[in-house]
Amino acid sequence: MALVALTHSRKFNKALQLLQRTAAEKKNEIAHDINRVTRMVSEAVEEKGGKARKAIADLNKRAHKNPWKFIGGTAAGSALVGYLTGLCKRK
Repeated sequence: MALVALTHSRKFNKALQLLQRTAAEKKNEIAHDINRVTRMVSEAVEEKGGKARKAIADLNKRAHKNPWKFIGGTAAGSALVGYLTGLCKRK
């Protein structure tokens, strides 16, 4: 009986060691993947951030050159939102 318990204990320990090695390997793979994704996201944000800043600067220049287009567009958009909101409240 003791021999059977010892055999099962050895098998259990071997299985446990295998699980630990596999977990360590997967941990390294996951850490590598997380670093890669983080780097990709950072690069994308940096690239898109530059484009967004340029678009905002261009919009600002156009708004200062001809502000009445933007004032009229804002007024029309606000009127439309107000009208649609009023329709929703009536139902």
